[in-house]
Amino acid sequence: MQAPAPIEATAAPEPKYKLSAHDRCDRKACGARAYAQVGIHTFNKAGEPIVGELLYCAHHYSQHEPALAARSSIASVVDEREALVESELARKGANPNGNGFS
Repeated sequence: MQAPAPIEATAAPEPKYKLSAHDRCDRKACGARAYAQVGIHTFNKAGEPIVGELLYCAHHYSQHEPALAARSSIASVVDEREALVESELARKGANPNGNGFS
């Protein structure tokens, strides 16, 4: 009797996007779905590190992107605004070429 063939372990595929519908814009009174995450790493007056993140909807990230890009305290940026475009295309039934023809 032959031994069963070994089962190859495969890792689950990485999700295409990090942010989900549970992530919401941190701008006051907005609450829209976040499509950008900005990692902050700076120091307080005592020299102690301050690390955190800000979540922005597509509108607010587009509005603040130039100012954020100029700041040296930005450690990382996850920009997933293309997910918004993809979901809108899927909703409208358009093809990825964006020309409206299927």
